[in-house]
Amino acid sequence: MTIVQPTLYRAARLWWSIAWRSLAFGLAGGVVAGVVMGFIAYFAGLSDETVQEWARMVALFIGTPACIYAAYSRIGKACGDFRLVLVSLDDSSAA
Repeated sequence: MTIVQPTLYRAARLWWSIAWRSLAFGLAGGVVAGVVMGFIAYFAGLSDETVQEWARMVALFIGTPACIYAAYSRIGKACGDFRLVLVSLDDSSAA
């Protein structure tokens, strides 16, 4: 395994790789949750204010896992001339 030096270019490339996936996963989850929530609100006869509050909570519960999954999906995958990997620090190398 060759360790490469971090550069702004590599950091930006990794950030973009995760950022657009976060947006895509978050939007997809938000649309699905919004449609389901809209049907529930319509049949329950809820007020617009209640639906807006629910939408804020759903956005948090959908967006956070979407961002985590976007980062998780990039671990071990090539990103230009490098890949993001997790390396265990064992007791012998910590000294």
